[in-house]
Amino acid sequence: MAKAVGFAFPFFGAGDASYFEWAEVHVYFAKEPDAKAKKAIKKKVPPPLRDAIAWQGKELMVASGQFAHMTMAETYPASGGKKGKPGERVLDEEGFDEDGEYGGDGRFFFARSEQVDAFNADIEAWLQYAHSLVPIVAAFRAEDLESGGTKLSRWHTWSMAQLAGVLEAMAPAMKSKKADHAAHMLRGILRYAAGAKKKLTKQQRTFLEADS
Repeated sequence: MAKAVGFAFPFFGAGDASYFEWAEVHVYFAKEPDAKAKKAIKKKVPPPLRDAIAWQGKELMVASGQFAHMTMAETYPASGGKKGKPGERVLDEEGFDEDGEYGGDGRFFFARSEQVDAFNADIEAWLQYAHSLVPIVAAFRAEDLESGGTKLSRWHTWSMAQLAGVLEAMAPAMKSKKADHAAHMLRGILRYAAGAKKKLTKQQRTFLEADS
């Protein structure tokens, strides 16, 4: 698989991601990490993604609870060096803050843009750390279209150029016919590929369409 300076492994969905309720990231390693590596990787998972941490062989899925924005606000400092708490912002009569983001309670609470940015940066730093322990074949984060999707970065663009190698490495996930996290991740990568007009084999198209 080709490499480029600054990109140690493919990350499909890399960039300025936005979130509505949940957040989720998948990682496929070159080999299943041993117990020590799993413990170290788990310890460094960004706090908003610690609600669910599931290993399935080489594949790791980490995800938030339903109110990811509340955890983001509680985890990352806002302007002034303070961590936010839901309800602390000054809102206008319609419930929006100075950034134009809704600040109501529960599912309609949204962290500040700078806190979401800090969360996205934390995800990338965590992936780099995990890769330093066990080589990563690919990472994947779906676009949350309900929240506006992701402003995909050069890392994602470069990752698309590595598609053939990733699909070859993840072939066991396609052949297993299991509805597991690895299959979900692979279908997500194939959706990115289809959206980018990449040529897929009949087997890959069939695998993708089986979940539609």
